[in-house]
Amino acid sequence: ADRDARRRTRAMVLNDLGNKIASALRSLNAHVVVDEELLDACLKDITNALLASDVAVPLVVRMKKNIVREVDLDNMASGMNAKKVLERAVFKELTALLNGGGDASGTKTSG
Repeated sequence: ADRDARRRTRAMVLNDLGNKIASALRSLNAHVVVDEELLDACLKDITNALLASDVAVPLVVRMKKNIVREVDLDNMASGMNAKKVLERAVFKELTALLNGGGDASGTKTSG
């Protein structure tokens, strides 16, 4: 019974986390242009959701840095869809996180 309660709690936490991340990414659709302010707001929502779900702070910090590096708005080629680049970077980093907390950029990290 206790094990089932823990499973249900984990499922609820993951569902809530998924909803918050999806909401943060959906909020991009209300904007025509992705700028630094919008990127920061979206990443803040995502990082807050991860931290509220007890993801380790160093993993969240590394994930955010990797996303910012990948979504480099200042050096993005013209014609690139910043929203899609951001979504792809978020999914890539979340996948790496779920696969053991690794760094999706492929670099070795300590910890």
